Amino acid sequence: NRGTTGAVVLRQPFGGMGKSAFGPGIKAGGTNYVAQLMQFESSEPVLEDVAIVNPRLAALHDDLTGNDKFITSRIDASERARICTAIRSYDQASVTEFGKKHDACRLIGQDNFRRYLPVKDVRIRIHPADSAFDVFARAAAAMAVGSRATISYVPGCAMPVLDVLEYVTDAWGARIEFVEESDDTLVQVIRARQTDRVRFAKDSAIPSKVYRAIDETGIYIARAPVLPHGRVELLWYVREQSISSDYHRYGTLAFRADEERSPTL
Repeated sequence: NRGTTGAVVLRQPFGGMGKSAFGPGIKAGGTNYVAQLMQFESSEPVLEDVAIVNPRLAALHDDLTGNDKFITSRIDASERARICTAIRSYDQASVTEFGKKHDACRLIGQDNFRRYLPVKDVRIRIHPADSAFDVFARAAAAMAVGSRATISYVPGCAMPVLDVLEYVTDAWGARIEFVEESDDTLVQVIRARQTDRVRFAKDSAIPSKVYRAIDETGIYIARAPVLPHGRVELLWYVREQSISSDYHRYGTLAFRADEERSPTL
């Protein structure tokens, strides 16, 4: 593909941003490409002992580690601890990876940036069998990268965890919305392209009619198990973008001449 597109593995990961882009938005030739071809299993993340940067995630973490009986009576301690671990991991991954741009080559005279754009609207579909972790972690992941989360659940879904999530995210304002909708309504939303991505917690929770709607529109369904590891989980809430720019002019580097770059061959 090099002769046609000019793309280079690692230096200039390739793949469109418009109608030519299909799937989770991970660039071919980039550092994350193989992730969509793998199946990950959960383990305890190794975290740095640093403060949570995102103020809304920090407030959510504080609520879950506090003594509010409305929360503690509806989510057991082990689930709350697991959610808090995920929140910290998501925040750290956002700071170190997803919230910044990367140049793996640092060529003299040329910037080759890889960066992440948040998916504008992520519809988080709740299934009655989802755990408290499945519900909270997906909402926290969307907040970590800057996506707007729509919490979609079936009519009559009596899940105390949803009441808690709505209670503790009240300050998020328009960044999160709770919508009661049937599978048929969800299909209509997808066909009308009123969402940019749908996040299920498991493959078995997806009705066949939703798959058919996705097939018609190309909107991506993220259905991998929800993980507490931000470096993996946050991939399903962003799109990668590659930017290549020559900053020299006929070999003159001007005010960037003293930058530390990769050595010449």
